[in-house]
Amino acid sequence: MARRLKGSKATELFKRISIDLRWCDNCGVPVVALDRCGRCGEKVRKVKVVPPGDVRPVSELERSWLVNAISKSVGIDVVKFLDLDRSFILFNRIQGVDAAYEVIVHGLSIGVLEFDIVRKEWIFKPGYYGTKLFIDEGIASCYAVLDVEKLKPYTVVERNKIVEGNVGEPGSWIPVANKNFSEYGVAKVLSQGDVRIQKVWRFTEKKIEISKSVGTINVAVEANVPRLEMLERRALEFLRRTSRLGVPVVNISGGKDSTVAAYLASEAGVRYALFIDSGLEFPETIETAHKVAAVCDLKLFEVRSRDTFWRYVDLFGPPARDYRWCCRICKLAPSVKEFKSKFDRLLTIVGQRRYESTSRALAGQVARSGTISYETIAAPIQEWSALEVHLFIAYKNLPLNPLYSYGYDRVGCYLCPTSRLAEFEIMKNFHRDLWERWNEKLWEFCRKWGLPKVWIDLGLWRWRFEFPAEIIQILAKQGVKHSAILEKVALNYVVVAQEFSGYPDLHCLVLSPTVEEVPLDRVEKLLRVVAFDKIEKRGSEVVAYAKRGHVKVSSSGRVEVCSRDVEYLERLARRALLVVYMASQCLGCNLCSYVCTRRAIEKGEVDVSRCSGCAKCAYVCPVASNLSKHGIYLVRRVTHGIKT
Repeated sequence: MARRLKGSKATELFKRISIDLRWCDNCGVPVVALDRCGRCGEKVRKVKVVPPGDVRPVSELERSWLVNAISKSVGIDVVKFLDLDRSFILFNRIQGVDAAYEVIVHGLSIGVLEFDIVRKEWIFKPGYYGTKLFIDEGIASCYAVLDVEKLKPYTVVERNKIVEGNVGEPGSWIPVANKNFSEYGVAKVLSQGDVRIQKVWRFTEKKIEISKSVGTINVAVEANVPRLEMLERRALEFLRRTSRLGVPVVNISGGKDSTVAAYLASEAGVRYALFIDSGLEFPETIETAHKVAAVCDLKLFEVRSRDTFWRYVDLFGPPARDYRWCCRICKLAPSVKEFKSKFDRLLTIVGQRRYESTSRALAGQVARSGTISYETIAAPIQEWSALEVHLFIAYKNLPLNPLYSYGYDRVGCYLCPTSRLAEFEIMKNFHRDLWERWNEKLWEFCRKWGLPKVWIDLGLWRWRFEFPAEIIQILAKQGVKHSAILEKVALNYVVVAQEFSGYPDLHCLVLSPTVEEVPLDRVEKLLRVVAFDKIEKRGSEVVAYAKRGHVKVSSSGRVEVCSRDVEYLERLARRALLVVYMASQCLGCNLCSYVCTRRAIEKGEVDVSRCSGCAKCAYVCPVASNLSKHGIYLVRRVTHGIKT
């Protein structure tokens, strides 16, 4: 998998690949990258959305959330004016504290629907076109015209400056305008009826024209048929070209993207499919995977992890976005075991799309597996948008997972840390038994680690080593120190302390991971795996030397790391911890052997004569690569103190 971009670099990338979204006012439906509607032949207009613009149709349940939120925020007249009970509505997933969607109705971006993780409810914030439209048309019950010349973001305007309108309830978001209606914006209502302006827009249009034609998903399919057929042709040509790279097997996950990939693979002559039941799948997902395989006439290899997750969750703790131990153990290891004996070269066809993340955008359509040496990854729908995927499924009458109709944005394991709190609220309604089992386990960790209740309430378990800035702000408002939570969790796995070395320029750290006795014979061999220059066994400890320092590992698991270079301490600590965990906590998953091209390791046992010291096996090991992160997190905190 390619690296992940953040900040301005991610923004620039998404701008560059943003979809060409258009709207047919005659049919009342979206059109992608066509100059004319494929149904009526009329010219279509461009729609401006937040990049990358990976829009999708809403479900009826999501429509009800939107209608309720708009009614509460700006009034029922807006719902009636826009005919939101029937109109073709698109959601564009955007950055937010939790679930957040730009709302496109009649080809206009009217605002944002987002989930408030504190109040546990959906709220609506008027946006670019919505602010002007709601005020100019006189359809907003809650709005404010302010007695000011200019609207300035992040400023508070007192209630006595409101010359027209009704602000509504504190905490809600309303459209505002200055007194001469040259500027419009969105503002939050404060406790005393004052408003705090968040964003301001200046319009070139004197009046926003809106067509109220109402389309359906079938109408949208007809409007996009030329585009869908072109995408299908390209995908089939791509699959036929790449089929020589290995035995083609398509991954079916039960989600919309893999469903389209499976159909295309089948049309290109692929006969095999793989479905991995991690033991954490929704029942609807398992059923859909089998339906897709049957419809596409694919021989399905089904790999079941059964209770693997529950056997190891006490060792690892809850999975997190920066701590995804579960994927390697519950999915990767069993799938590799299934295919390694069957195929020498494997071409895995996946439903990967570039709009899902920056790493996927950078990955390309064909890539070598970062883990399995004999595997190549092919992504036939890499350049498809979510809208095109949904339309293609309707066009070909393919099975669609019912979870999408419940309001899930993505389909995966039911306790996946990449899920938003909004999705866990859905889970409580539709799969109460699954939620209660996971919630009970979370409370068990919460009590064991001595964490505050907010760790459960805000889903803080979804991050292990770093919280997003928005989460930190919410915690600060509640008087909770975010770093204390992260440190408490890490200290349950390892204790890190600075030790006096006796030399003014030599820095020493002692790491004490919570492991049982460590077999030193295995440690000695594994230290060669992570490329130490010289290794000596001295009674009940092993000492390994590197160019800028050394480590000492005892049979109790105690690790001493010494270097004159503070920056180098982290690197030494990582290599030593990888070895300690590999030697003492091997699960027998054998991923280490699958990634080794020299056949130098089998279930953690190293053949030193074959090993090149590349350390790939250590970094793929789910125990070593994940548990060692706690020590590295604490080492960084200690070394930061040394440097300052």
